[in-house]
Amino acid sequence: MSAIKLLTTANKKVYESSGITLNDSQSEAVMHNKGPLLIQAGPGSGKSTVLAAKIQYLLTVKSVRPHRIMAITFTRKAAGELKERINKLPHITSGEINSLAIGTFHSIFLRILRAAGLKHEILASDNQKESMINSILKDQGLREDYSPEIMLAELSYLKNIGLTTKELNAETGRENEWLGVIKAYEGYKREKKLLDFDDILLETKKLLEIDEYLLSGLQGQFEHILLDEFQDILTGCSWRS
Repeated sequence: MSAIKLLTTANKKVYESSGITLNDSQSEAVMHNKGPLLIQAGPGSGKSTVLAAKIQYLLTVKSVRPHRIMAITFTRKAAGELKERINKLPHITSGEINSLAIGTFHSIFLRILRAAGLKHEILASDNQKESMINSILKDQGLREDYSPEIMLAELSYLKNIGLTTKELNAETGRENEWLGVIKAYEGYKREKKLLDFDDILLETKKLLEIDEYLLSGLQGQFEHILLDEFQDILTGCSWRS
């Protein structure tokens, strides 16, 4: 009998007592402990269950300290559901759960920025951002020509692939207008010390590129990084209208 089969048998009662039943493939994923692992499975196939069981396995079987585990989800709802799942598992204390780094990309990255001293206000409201764009469009006499929602979506795409407006060259008059509005919007945010969700990602990237001590500390802290719904970060579109 393989080591995986033995471990599956030994831990079967622990998981089933929490309402978790793992098949052989899921058990193998939970107990994988050397190098990266990619899980590909369809909706409703138990990926989140495996993620919760994996964290329990690391804590209770491999004796990994909770502050050395990071679990990243794509939405706040998914992060909350993961915490609820882990909370129902046996042999895990509330203190261990609170020490786990569980959250979305934005919430975890914002923690890093706050710890580094960032005090900017977070611009979370789409209505507020669209109102700011509308005001700039009106000032530039372009209000009827552009959709604030589409402009912000294009800007979001640029930021998510790591580009800034400084790296773009306008090839047409319309693109030049678009850039003018967006640059005014970004300038207003800088003046008022505002960050949107995409800025959180870019600012963290910049911080880690210039602060080798912080980067080294994070790399040394987290032994296990578990990423849920990875495919959701791979979507994109062209910035040009």
